[in-house]
Amino acid sequence: MQNNTAKIKKFSKVIYVLLKILFILCIVACVLLMATGILSLFNPDTNTIVIAGREIELFTVFSVGYMNVNLPVGWEADINFLGMSFYPAVGFYSSILSAVMAVGTWFTMDVFKKLKEDASPFRSEVVRALKKTAVALLFVGIISGAMSLIAAAIVWLLSLIFEYGAQLQQQADETI
Repeated sequence: MQNNTAKIKKFSKVIYVLLKILFILCIVACVLLMATGILSLFNPDTNTIVIAGREIELFTVFSVGYMNVNLPVGWEADINFLGMSFYPAVGFYSSILSAVMAVGTWFTMDVFKKLKEDASPFRSEVVRALKKTAVALLFVGIISGAMSLIAAAIVWLLSLIFEYGAQLQQQADETI
């Protein structure tokens, strides 16, 4: 039993460090995308390029000869929605997604932070952290797609399993 707890603790430390790196990368991506989005509002020079058959208008930072250096924030070319034509910013959507991913990563870090402690993994704190992670993944899934929604359902199921394990652990502790 102690051997399994030690394995859980050791593996949780590794995952926690990897999640911390991912969290930092999400924050950096969010800040860079927001900064380029804000800069694109002040720079009127644009350059239209075609990527995968779609025209995207990019903001030009500067030009050297025939080469243009563009901001990585594009405006979709003329989307028609309910009879209205508009140009949504791709970079702002990406910055919102990276911010939501950072929040989801934060909650997931909390799960592994609690798992790396010297206690049973079947505790109410772990269950609460798993449920918060599932809700965060639900929001990521609403923004990004089906895979995150499936992950949210799996994490919610794991939280229910851990909740049942916590109840069994409490009963076993009370019996002793």
